[in-house]
Amino acid sequence: PREWIATAAGKPIDVRVGARGWYHPETGRMSLADLGEAVDGAGPLGKSALHELWHHLESVIPDLVAAEWAYHWWRTSSGDVGGRRRDGRNGLRSLADLLPGLGYGRGELTREDGFADPFVGREYVDQGMWEIGAMAVESLFAGSSYLDPDLREWIMGVLGHLLAEGAA
Repeated sequence: PREWIATAAGKPIDVRVGARGWYHPETGRMSLADLGEAVDGAGPLGKSALHELWHHLESVIPDLVAAEWAYHWWRTSSGDVGGRRRDGRNGLRSLADLLPGLGYGRGELTREDGFADPFVGREYVDQGMWEIGAMAVESLFAGSSYLDPDLREWIMGVLGHLLAEGAA
C-alpha cells in the first residue's frame, strides 16, 4: 500500500546486487539476488526485492514483527493455550543440516513445523527477526512456492488488519 511506502520513505535504503539477498535494518543496506525467475515488470531481481522490502518495512512498522513473532510461536510450539512450549521437534535446527549444499552457515537456525521450506521458519536468535512475512509476501506477489494454506490465511489477515488499522 502507498501508506507503507510513505512510512518507509523516512528510512532510506542503499540497494546493491549480490549473490544472496539480505537487509541490514540499522544501516538500511540491502542486497538483491538474481533468483532466476522474473516478476512481471521487475526482472530477475523481483522476488528478492519483494522479500527484502518486507524486511525494510518490518524495521519501520513494528506491528509486522509482532505479528510474525506470534505466528511463528504458534506454528512452532506445542501444548495447550497458556502452556505452550518448544521442545523436541520444535527445537532450533541448523539450516546447513536441513538443506546441505545450499550455502547456509551453521548459525543460520530454523524451527520446523511442516513449512513448505525450512527457511520459512528461520529465526534470527536474539534479533527479534523472522522470515515468515518476507517468504509469505514473496510467494503471494511473486509466485514463490512457500505458502501453505495456513500461511496464506495468516499473511492475508496481517495485510488486511494493518490496512484497516491505518498502519498500511
